Amino acid sequence: MLRDSRRSPEKPEPYDWVQVRPANRAGIDPTQTYLVADQHSLYAYELNHRKDHPDHQDRAAVVDIDDVTLVTRFAETGARSWRPL
Repeated sequence: MLRDSRRSPEKPEPYDWVQVRPANRAGIDPTQTYLVADQHSLYAYELNHRKDHPDHQDRAAVVDIDDVTLVTRFAETGARSWRPL
């Protein structure tokens, strides 16, 4: 997994939930919410299906940050959602 202190806190990180735009480059369903499994570069994210999806054990896709429309991060203090920069 890529670790870089220059990363923006507004970018997705592993275990965040993300939604993607319609007509995304990976061709995955924009109505689903995906789990960020890994980060392959500063702008490419490996997504998995969530546990409640029938294909939850399969990787969904690798997407570019431009395809991500919403990020949700869960912490002890609660959940926070935002649109990536």
